Amino acid sequence: MEHRQYFLRLLVPSLLAPGNLPALEIRSGSKFLICTTAEDWRAIQGDPDFLALERAIEPVFVEIPLPATRENKYLVMSAGHKLATERVFRDRACGVFLTPDLVLADGGVTALQRLSREGKRVVLCAAMRYTYEGAVPEIETLRKGHGDPLVLSPRRLAEIALRHMHLETLRYDWDASWYAEMPHSCFWRVPEEEGIVIHSFNWAPVLADYSTLTEHHTETFERSTMDADYICRNFGDDSAVHVVRDSDELLLVSFTRQDDRPGHLAEDALQPRWYNSFPVIGHYWKLARLRWLARSGAMDPLKRRIFRLGVRMHGGDMTEDRWKGTERRAAAIASRALGRPSILERVCTNLVRLIQRSAIWPFSALNRVDSFAAGVRAFDRELVNQSGVGSHRVLLLGPPVSSGKWYWEVFSSNLGAVGGKIAETAVVGVAQGHHSGDRELGSLKSGWGWRGDGVKLHSGRVFPNGRAADRSDEVIMVALDMNGGNIWFGRNGAWFESGNPSTGVNPSFRNLTGPLYPAVSSKHGGGGTATMYSHVTAGSWTYAPPSGFRSLTETTCLPAGERLTNQVAGEAM
Repeated sequence: MEHRQYFLRLLVPSLLAPGNLPALEIRSGSKFLICTTAEDWRAIQGDPDFLALERAIEPVFVEIPLPATRENKYLVMSAGHKLATERVFRDRACGVFLTPDLVLADGGVTALQRLSREGKRVVLCAAMRYTYEGAVPEIETLRKGHGDPLVLSPRRLAEIALRHMHLETLRYDWDASWYAEMPHSCFWRVPEEEGIVIHSFNWAPVLADYSTLTEHHTETFERSTMDADYICRNFGDDSAVHVVRDSDELLLVSFTRQDDRPGHLAEDALQPRWYNSFPVIGHYWKLARLRWLARSGAMDPLKRRIFRLGVRMHGGDMTEDRWKGTERRAAAIASRALGRPSILERVCTNLVRLIQRSAIWPFSALNRVDSFAAGVRAFDRELVNQSGVGSHRVLLLGPPVSSGKWYWEVFSSNLGAVGGKIAETAVVGVAQGHHSGDRELGSLKSGWGWRGDGVKLHSGRVFPNGRAADRSDEVIMVALDMNGGNIWFGRNGAWFESGNPSTGVNPSFRNLTGPLYPAVSSKHGGGGTATMYSHVTAGSWTYAPPSGFRSLTETTCLPAGERLTNQVAGEAM
């Protein structure tokens, strides 16, 4: 329903702008493939915007199955992209790829036709997210009514979007103290100008010409999305791949709900981090994060090459000297990130990692979980660690609890996959406020957890507990009784060691003291990382909770800036 409305109220009206579908040079034979469910296809028939689309181009229904409740939404999108690309390849046609939640500035189709005539086989645009709640109401006021076109020049659309950056995009600000640990894009604000310079590893394939393609590789869609390595696998890394480097040429903007966060975005995503802003260290730490990503298996040769290319996104007129100065700075950083690290960079990054692992005060105070917990709330979400290989990240599932009985589940679609090789990358449990956010949950005295390879952890000690995860879809159960100081772990409907939270029998750990944060820790494994989903709402649970145990959604948030009273100077294992 939500994406159907995006399609009808955002994408379609923007395509009706004079420089888009009405400017099609070849109308006969042009088709508009709509990959959706039968339910959605029936629902859009007769809508004024859909009828206007029909008058401009022939729509063709490509059915995708109704997604399962727990199906990864990105892989659902990939299933649609696979069907569409197979159809375009079969017809040896030229395909333009659009998603329901984007707006295409006026003149976009005109620009794509020109680039196609010039021999460009692929057109790529920098892909970043912008906030729906802020931008879309403003955009809707610029349209007369249903069935009418939405006409936005590239500069007008850019001006609106830049004022409403999504949380994910804000994390890519190079000069921000909350700079992302896995920076798929970077941007630099141009002083006294209405715009940014972007260098990116993340590109939206807008146009792909299949007319000369002899083989079509679709493996990407089985495990990831189209913006992964699909273009490089099929079109390679050559001069016929065109990167849009100025929003004046072509601009499309994707809008995302403020609370719709990709799995790696925790509640503290915009919390300042000392290592991002500390003089000298901050610069080299960010550089190291970029280099790590560039050298990772997620990057293909095409993405590495075009990362050097800066993109201008701007609203109003430009003062060339200001833009050139920012572009030179950004290009120098991008170039260094693709080169060899300097001795100074190695020293700075090793120092950060040493401090992150430290359990000695005052360094331990820099990484404690309650330093980034203000305002944390309980809701169902994906949990992903996107820091470096071998690193641990503690992710909080809700506010701390001091009393009461609480139940939650953590679902993983791959915990027991690959012969159990990634089971040890996930720990589910609880932590006191001074537990390190960069250490495995339970590796310190302030944490208690169960790990996917069938062990429980506390104070750095490991004990057998239950059976290791041995299948793809695993549901880990947690029951926490703060009144009695006990916690139970279980999986797939059975509590470990014949435990029974309802009667208080055989807990996994006793004598817990709070306040305690429900949490998981994720290890970024070189051979794979467990993907986890927190199920804290009663409606999301697979199994019935023990008698008297409640949902974490009934807890309350700490006021912004408030810290837990259970504080210590430091702790040892």
